[in-house]
Amino acid sequence: MAGIPHGALDEAGRTRLRVTPGTLEALHPRAAVLCPLPVIDEIDTAARTDSRMRIFQQSDEGLYVRMAILEWVLDPSLF
Repeated sequence: MAGIPHGALDEAGRTRLRVTPGTLEALHPRAAVLCPLPVIDEIDTAARTDSRMRIFQQSDEGLYVRMAILEWVLDPSLF
């Protein structure tokens, strides 16, 4: 799930694309919902507690990738 810039769609369009508890019912039980932070309104607050949400896990694991990229940029001889 990616955020929708404000002004790109009217509110009805934003609502149609929002992840809701009803949307999650259609997903496989082992599905994972990813979204780069910050979450604004693309995921309904009632859906954020679903066990398939991996928002913070995605953010946490991305930290190590960003650290490696910074290390490589600052000292490419390490790689």
